Amino acid sequence: MPAGSWKVYDDKICYSLQKALSYTAKNDCLPKTKTMSVVKVIELIASSEKGFDDAVQQAVTEASKTIRNIDSVWVKDMKVHVKEGKIKSYGVICKVSFRLEDEKAKKKDKKEKKQKKEKEQ
Repeated sequence: MPAGSWKVYDDKICYSLQKALSYTAKNDCLPKTKTMSVVKVIELIASSEKGFDDAVQQAVTEASKTIRNIDSVWVKDMKVHVKEGKIKSYGVICKVSFRLEDEKAKKKDKKEKKQKKEKEQ
C-alpha cells in the first residue's frame, strides 16, 4: 500500500489521501457480506398475579407472537396493584428491542414456508 493511505476493514474505516476527494460508496472499503442492522424499540405494558418476573415474561410471550428477532427487554417501570391491603397484581412497563429484517430475508423466509407447506401436501 502506498505511503499516505491506510485501510482498517474490521473497524469499517477506509481512508486514502490520494482518493479522499473522489471516494464513493462503490469502493471496496467495507466488507460486502456484512449489513447494518436496524433495531426498533417498542413499549409494552404487562401484568401478572405471580410477580414481576412473570409480568416481563408475559410481555415477551405476547410480543413474540407477532415480532421476530427480539434482542432485549428493558424494564422501564414497575408497580403493584393493591386491594384491601394486599398485592393483587404486578405490572411492568417494558421497552422491547428487536432487529428489523431486510427484504431479502423476508422473501427467503416466505419462500421456505411455501416450500414446507407444499411438501406437507
